[in-house]
Amino acid sequence: MKIINSFKYIVPLFSLFIWNVFALSDKEKSAKLDELIAKSSDNFINLNEKYYDLLLNTPRDYHTILLATATSPQFRCEPCRELLPEFLNVANSWDSKDKRVYFAILDYHNGKNVFKQLKIQNVPNILYFKPGEGAVKPEFYDLPRK
Repeated sequence: MKIINSFKYIVPLFSLFIWNVFALSDKEKSAKLDELIAKSSDNFINLNEKYYDLLLNTPRDYHTILLATATSPQFRCEPCRELLPEFLNVANSWDSKDKRVYFAILDYHNGKNVFKQLKIQNVPNILYFKPGEGAVKPEFYDLPRK
């Protein structure tokens, strides 16, 4: 009986501890993302397999707007090359004080496995990741191609 009574105190304390651990990791995650943005000459994160977990895995308390593209000459994606400067204009014009929105670019050349994980089949493509927990489920904004 003593053990059961002690659980009613231990479980809430343990829950509070776990919540604080995750809150701390969210702060660390945001700090790392802010650091990546600060290192960039533009207001975006160059996404690759290394930063996939950091940017897109949950829990996320921020929005992510991702341009999936293939700008290497070997892919001959003219719409990709045309959209890139427009995307950069939007990313650079975004108020950098709002840390709840991150812009990222994923080039096929640097992130083939991320393309597979996200099931991206066409480029250029814009994906929106809303804040939340659970599985990564982006909204696709498939763009018309010439």
